Amino acid sequence: VNVMAYSKDEIDKIFNEIIFDIENGCSLRASLLKDNRPDSTTFYKWIDNEDEKSIQYVRACEERANFIFEDILNIADDCSGDKKVTERVNGC
Repeated sequence: VNVMAYSKDEIDKIFNEIIFDIENGCSLRASLLKDNRPDSTTFYKWIDNEDEKSIQYVRACEERANFIFEDILNIADDCSGDKKVTERVNGC
């Protein structure tokens, strides 16, 4: 997909959708596989050409890390499915 294949408005719209996906735990690769999305080369050209887009991408990746970390903590803290195992010592 050529960078020039998208209008400025289309780039902004698609970029914002990708950023939303990333902030909500999606990988860049998975987001780019959706319809009407550019390949990674085009996406990286977008962020290389605009500092603001580059900053947004970094922030989205940080938010994804926070999202995943919170999910891990919630899973670890959920004891609803835990089972207590009691070992018998000396056959007692």
